[in-house]
Amino acid sequence: IRQQVLKLPAVDESGCAKLNQWRERISAQSVTLVFSSFYLGNPSSSFGHTLLRINNSGKNQNIQRELLSYGINYGATPWTQNPLLYTFNGLFGFFPGNFVAIPYYYKVREYNDYESRDLWEYELDLTSEEIARLVDLLWEQGENHYDYYFLTENCGYYMVAVLEAAAPRYEILSGLRKWVIPSDTIVQFKKSGIIKSKKLRPSI
Repeated sequence: IRQQVLKLPAVDESGCAKLNQWRERISAQSVTLVFSSFYLGNPSSSFGHTLLRINNSGKNQNIQRELLSYGINYGATPWTQNPLLYTFNGLFGFFPGNFVAIPYYYKVREYNDYESRDLWEYELDLTSEEIARLVDLLWEQGENHYDYYFLTENCGYYMVAVLEAAAPRYEILSGLRKWVIPSDTIVQFKKSGIIKSKKLRPSI
């Protein structure tokens, strides 16, 4: 089911310069699940939002290093601002959804500062092999897109899917209800035992 969800191809890693460049750029040491609190100013975030932070293993060990790590975001790419079309397309899967890697400080600036949203950061209990598999899975997504459904196959759903694909010892996807609310996925992550610790980054 995880392979069906993520459309995973068979990849020949030998001599793949782009894959090696991606691994080096991400330089993953650990993974953090981030939940951004509710924001009624944007309908797509009215139930909160989840993303991943791939924590960089660089030599700079100061406390701000996490801001220079990569955030992995999954979201819809809307092509209209018309409220009726926006709602219809978001509910019935007519917007494409993509995984995007972006420096984490951009997301902190967007959510924490501009939108005054608290960020809950959950450190995940993953082995080095599982972290490496997650990095490769995210690279495999490339230009893949998925039909984005606001109430079901949304950011929370795909964060669960990609993490379970990287660490199949955790059963999370099967515990989700039909309607997937990002905050509900945090409950399932906690039940699975994948969360080691949490930290609050309060908004301004």
